[in-house]
Amino acid sequence: MKTTNEKPLIQHGAEYGLIMGLYMSIIALCFLWSLYNITLTMAVFFLMMGIPVITWIILARAYKRILELKYTYAIWTMGIYVYFFGCLICSAVTAGFIYYVEPDFFAKFATTTADFIASGPEASQHAAEIELLRKAVETGQLPTTTDFCLSMSWVMLFIGSVLSIIYTPIIHKFVKRNLPDNDNDI
Repeated sequence: MKTTNEKPLIQHGAEYGLIMGLYMSIIALCFLWSLYNITLTMAVFFLMMGIPVITWIILARAYKRILELKYTYAIWTMGIYVYFFGCLICSAVTAGFIYYVEPDFFAKFATTTADFIASGPEASQHAAEIELLRKAVETGQLPTTTDFCLSMSWVMLFIGSVLSIIYTPIIHKFVKRNLPDNDNDI
């Protein structure tokens, strides 16, 4: 990869955001398909554990290659851009799946959750929650696809911002750059 400042930082963020967006889309699709295959719930758990690792890899690689990431605030900004564009991709994939593949996802998910809780040994202790879920399905008081995608995006963007601000000083201090380090290049 050429190490020049021909592209703005936001464009680099969009390019690295593609990687994050694909990773988050895999997590979202595993979550959505877990309605039919409960073992995918474990896959979601393990994939979520990989988010800090993917974030580190992306930010460290970007720091090594992009001249504009000389200062710590720029690394943090890059992390926010990566998550922003990743969330856009993940939201589009999630919304497409719900709209076109499984339009009744929320009703099925609430019903399956209520049935699972009701089949447990402590179902009597959770009777109010079971009734609340069933009443929400009957009255149509479930979240919309837009609500779900926006909420998911805000949470992931917040997580990405926090991870980026935690990793920023560590990357700045310990990751070696192979770039010229004078101010005329930036």
